[in-house]
Amino acid sequence: MKAVCFKAPYEIEIQEKDIPTLKDDEILIKVSAVAICGSDIHAYHGRQALFIYPRVIGHEICGTVEKINNPSSSFQLGDKVVVIPYSHCGNCIACKKGKPGCCEELKVMGVHVDGGLAEYCAIKECYLLKVPNTIDSTSLSLVEPLAISAHAVHNAKVQAGENVLVMGIGPIGMGAAEISKTYNANVILADISEERRAFAKKTLDYSNVLNPLDETFKQDLATLTKGNMPDTIIDATGNGKSMSSIFEYLSYGGKVVYVGISSTPLTINHVEFHKRQTELYSSRAATRYDFEYVINCIHEGTLNPNLFITDIITLDANIKDEFKRLMDKSSAMFKGIIAL
Repeated sequence: MKAVCFKAPYEIEIQEKDIPTLKDDEILIKVSAVAICGSDIHAYHGRQALFIYPRVIGHEICGTVEKINNPSSSFQLGDKVVVIPYSHCGNCIACKKGKPGCCEELKVMGVHVDGGLAEYCAIKECYLLKVPNTIDSTSLSLVEPLAISAHAVHNAKVQAGENVLVMGIGPIGMGAAEISKTYNANVILADISEERRAFAKKTLDYSNVLNPLDETFKQDLATLTKGNMPDTIIDATGNGKSMSSIFEYLSYGGKVVYVGISSTPLTINHVEFHKRQTELYSSRAATRYDFEYVINCIHEGTLNPNLFITDIITLDANIKDEFKRLMDKSSAMFKGIIAL
């Protein structure tokens, strides 16, 4: 079978590998589509700190069940499935608290271990979810990043009628905005990229889209929230300056969730943080509940992942050139899909 491997920064190799031999409780998946994650882009450019080369990439995966090595399996051949790409130990303090996303031994496919950008992959049954046959593969390949977004929104305990400010409208931030809308929250978006702001307005029909570098940014937030400022801020920028400064834009008694990761230390104005009695959360990975919530939203039509997709390529003889083209598009590619 073919698999896409990053040999080194800027070096892509299409490898021929054996179809995986199944271990106990594993299921062989014929991969249908894999979405390109920001971590894949960082790894391509040599900026993914956790990435070890060489590595088969891909963790936003959907496919169909091809073979089962469990006589009592709840899956059947031909089932459409989505992969939960994070493995956890089940024994550490985080796992015992029911928080597998911060497991001490967490491993992510395509980052710590080989991923699913291949014609087939073997997955333990506990990391698979069956999905309705009516949902198309391109939508299903975006379930994982949308589950990351859903986890951030769930951590924020967003309520109907709340004002939610999403800082950074890449795929994760935009997903957080779309998930917040399923809770009937009032969503405000902010990004310094004119391209991303235009995408949110034109493609996803948002009207309250601001530039945080504008001198009127704080006043605009006050106007949109009737003077109260946002009840919740979800920061998906990964920018240390943004993450450090957002407390002055928060309502009193408000909540902040960091879903982006800063590579630099944060310096927080404690007065602004303290006088609001701010609730501060970090959000990592996603739970089975988050995946199920996203799948249900897609099935019910309250979430349309295909609006995120700007590029689709196929796993064929041209994939190296096509993949490099997408890597060089930067923010012009909102979400890219590799179809198999």
